[in-house]
Amino acid sequence: MTCGECPPDSSCSEVGFTLKNLPVDRGAYRFSAHSDDIYRCPAFDLCSNGKTCACAGSSVAAGNSTAVTAGDALCAEHTMGPFCMLCEAGAHTRSHFSST
Repeated sequence: MTCGECPPDSSCSEVGFTLKNLPVDRGAYRFSAHSDDIYRCPAFDLCSNGKTCACAGSSVAAGNSTAVTAGDALCAEHTMGPFCMLCEAGAHTRSHFSST
């Protein structure tokens, strides 16, 4: 086993995180729990200004080995898909996708 630095846009402030449960910051997105590649969401500027953010991020305890912090698990309620930019069935786009 090897250990490495936590990537940007992740928060590894505790001991015990694995690649699977790597915490992803609000406004960021990770496509797979098998990768440490974390990307900023297209509407990152909205996320950092305290507005509702489709890329909600994750907050898990280091010992929680069953938490998956990638894909739709990072999306805010009623959002899904790459960068949480799709609405679930029965939902519609709201202001968290735009600056107004």
